Amino acid sequence: MGMGPNVLNLLMGCLVILASVSDIATKTIPNWITLSGMATAVMVHTAMRGAEGCLFSLGGIAVGISLLLPVYVFGGIGAGDVKLLGAIGGIVGPRDVLGVFAIACLVGGLYGVTVLLRHQGLKKTFLVLLDRVHVRYKNAEWSAADLSPPTLRYGPVLAVGALAVWYWR
Repeated sequence: MGMGPNVLNLLMGCLVILASVSDIATKTIPNWITLSGMATAVMVHTAMRGAEGCLFSLGGIAVGISLLLPVYVFGGIGAGDVKLLGAIGGIVGPRDVLGVFAIACLVGGLYGVTVLLRHQGLKKTFLVLLDRVHVRYKNAEWSAADLSPPTLRYGPVLAVGALAVWYWR
């Protein structure tokens, strides 16, 4: 089996732990975490399987970044989150990063609704969600635009998706 899979296990663990802790503590995921994760993933896969491994890892990075780039462009997520999914993709490859993304979307949706409910209550959360899909509540005494929605940390959500896919692969 070789040392490669052990290095990838260590890399995945370090990557998602460091990114999650940083995201929670500082609301950022620094480049040194994401870019070193990408570089290490490419090097390990290349050492394990040569050019095929290199392309596998680069493909995962490209798919991971492309999945969250549109969300970033429209202001829905930070650049660190985009690069983190790219780094995760570099480890798991292009196919499995789709699974990471799908799980992260489900977990992130539940997380987002839970945080909104906790922060604003049921009525205000419902009105905010209606406002997001451009349905206006005509009799509201306040506007959903007046609310400052809580900031969501997406690094830990991506970590949950990555670890779930990593565990079940």
